[in-house]
Amino acid sequence: IDVNMFAVGDPAVAELFLRGDDGDPTLTRTQMFAYLNLVNTQLFLAEDQFYQHSEGLIGDDHHAGLVAWLKYGRGVNPGFRAMWEILRGLYRGEFRAFIDGTVREAASISPPDVHVQWLASVATERERTKGTPGASP
Repeated sequence: IDVNMFAVGDPAVAELFLRGDDGDPTLTRTQMFAYLNLVNTQLFLAEDQFYQHSEGLIGDDHHAGLVAWLKYGRGVNPGFRAMWEILRGLYRGEFRAFIDGTVREAASISPPDVHVQWLASVATERERTKGTPGASP
């Protein structure tokens, strides 16, 4: 949550996430280093949840949410996959195999343009509520 709130609170961090995930080759060395650490922080958190699940401390539904987030929220991004290749030597055993498999599966999925999806959903919602008493204009 802190990593997400950090990105929300600082537009430069949000921009770094977007550019890093896209694999923007114009990132400076400093920006790449910051992106590396943001991704590594996410991986540390994922590793903790992965092992908590394997020890029975986190249920299957919670773990399925982690898998979906890694696959559809992170692994679909070429910059994230490239950073995993750089960082994977820091991780061992079952977790490394788990991320390798998740990233491999995600590589065949096109990353969604959430901005475009959101705009389309907003338009649909506005149309749906048009003329509804009490609805916002």
